[in-house]
Amino acid sequence: MKKASFSEIVNEGWGHAEASLFDSDDKRPQKDRFLTKKEQRKSLSIIACMISEGHAGYTNFDEASKKLFEERIEKIYNNAPELVKASELMRIVDASFKALPDKHLVLSNSDGNNPFYKHTNGNVGQNIAENAEKRYELSSREENGQKIGIIALPKSGIYNIEELMDFSKELKSHIFNPDGSEKFDSLIVDIRGNGGGSALGFEFVSSTLYGNEVQPCETASYRDTKQADALRCLNGELSKDEFNQRLANDAYTGENITVFDMKNYEETYPAFESGGYKKPISVLIDRNTGSAAESTCAMLRNHPGVTLIGENTSGCYEEVSGENSYPLPCGYNVKIATKHLSMPKSSGFEETKGFAPDINTAGKDAFDYALENIANINEDANNRINAHVPEKSSEPKEDQISITGAQYVRALRQGVDKSVVENLYKALNGEKKWNFIVKQSGIETGMQQENTRHNSSDNAAEQMLNKKIMSKKANGG
Repeated sequence: MKKASFSEIVNEGWGHAEASLFDSDDKRPQKDRFLTKKEQRKSLSIIACMISEGHAGYTNFDEASKKLFEERIEKIYNNAPELVKASELMRIVDASFKALPDKHLVLSNSDGNNPFYKHTNGNVGQNIAENAEKRYELSSREENGQKIGIIALPKSGIYNIEELMDFSKELKSHIFNPDGSEKFDSLIVDIRGNGGGSALGFEFVSSTLYGNEVQPCETASYRDTKQADALRCLNGELSKDEFNQRLANDAYTGENITVFDMKNYEETYPAFESGGYKKPISVLIDRNTGSAAESTCAMLRNHPGVTLIGENTSGCYEEVSGENSYPLPCGYNVKIATKHLSMPKSSGFEETKGFAPDINTAGKDAFDYALENIANINEDANNRINAHVPEKSSEPKEDQISITGAQYVRALRQGVDKSVVENLYKALNGEKKWNFIVKQSGIETGMQQENTRHNSSDNAAEQMLNKKIMSKKANGG
């Protein structure tokens, strides 16, 4: 029998994918079961189609990686046995994903867990937080005559709005005096072991320290394909009506659409323009610092007083997959990126390899190292701060909001009470571009169009904002 090529498998996949896109969970098997050859190939063809045609970063991957992935899928498809357990098939598929440079590309079972993930401890100690289940802990200590403020972020991003508001107030009062001056000689920010999650908390910490609007990437893009639209629809970036209309128009170009461009970021948003922490900051990182937590490294890269200490981060950052996963007919789900972030070369970031530390403490606890060497670390950092000449500030682009600003835009577009969104936005961001955000939402003209999708980012944070604000509204908040 003639073996199917990868392109043939892909062509088969869209028909299956389109037919089952909005199926409810009760239409899919919830228990691990045996799959027939036909059922195996159905799920495999959907995976091949949605990744190769919908994944935001697929066309940016190197040819060798794509070829290896496609050969592996071809082999699994063409050698499918008459019967196999769904879990066994997905285990093999998960291994094929390793060919691609995207750590966000993962499978999950009906419980939402990734049964194939193997955790490895970092080699530079554990997060200093006394309670690893808390989202944040603020403390201080004195070492070698230095007063040190400590910000420990041990767990994935803050998802609760009230907690986020409390954190913003506590952080500012913890590190600043009432007159706005710095309380401590230096800060230590510990994000070891933090795998990411909502980006809002990390953005708030970074912008508070940087003293200006921060950006976690240079550009962001998505694929202009029907498969990419299907993924974006699942993530809430497109409504069903908008998706169906775009599908009916069938005007897809297949190109990568750049929707966010901040190549001249340093000139537009220089450090310390709106305050910031003009003292040394040591950021502790390890191999389990990933995704939105890694954005802290990206967003603080232009702060002259920052020193990264520990080991390489996870390298799970450039491909943004959001909160929702694509449902497969075999009962599993696959998380596929809807945004591709490109980093400036100066950041030193590489997907799967992460951000490299300025000081590698492999085999030694990064916090202990920072304390023991705090005088030298701070001296070097203070020299950089004193030598720092701010870029000449130019006017921020009025046709572009921050990469997480679209979360507020979409909340307004979806009917969340304007005062609730405004209060949260201004509490975390000040006045900034609130009027522009309202304009982008279209709520004042009734033109709530999808133009705001061109400014969207980490959808996990976006959905957190929408869901929690809606919940607060429902409860009379």
